[in-house]
Amino acid sequence: MFENVYEAERALQEMIDSDNNCSAHFRYSGDYIIHTKLDLITYNPIHKTHFLLHSLNAKTPLEALNAMCQHLLQLKKILKHKDKDSPLLNYTVRWYSYSERKTFHSSFYGKNIEEVIAKFYYGKLKSTLAIHNIKLNPIC
Repeated sequence: MFENVYEAERALQEMIDSDNNCSAHFRYSGDYIIHTKLDLITYNPIHKTHFLLHSLNAKTPLEALNAMCQHLLQLKKILKHKDKDSPLLNYTVRWYSYSERKTFHSSFYGKNIEEVIAKFYYGKLKSTLAIHNIKLNPIC
């Protein structure tokens, strides 16, 4: 797939930007040789908020980015074909931003509601946002 981290990050950024006009950000942790954890975070300029898109583990940052690309391509395929056998469920979260003084709707994919809530609050103080409701969207 990708030959270096910069090429991979750029490709993932372009993929996310073309899909939903959000920017992509990468948080790495681990020793980067035997174990690397990659968190892919999106930032939406409309509501000025970030969310965790996906997190995974690999040996190196480049392997993690290649695996993340595969995950995103698989997710796009699932969404396009509305794969009923997918373990991922689609949720709509209606939430209020205290700083913006507005209510917003955001879409999340996850295996369960707990995973969606963790993605929603990733890297935030819970006192900065209020969830009004979470709706599981129908599988078509």
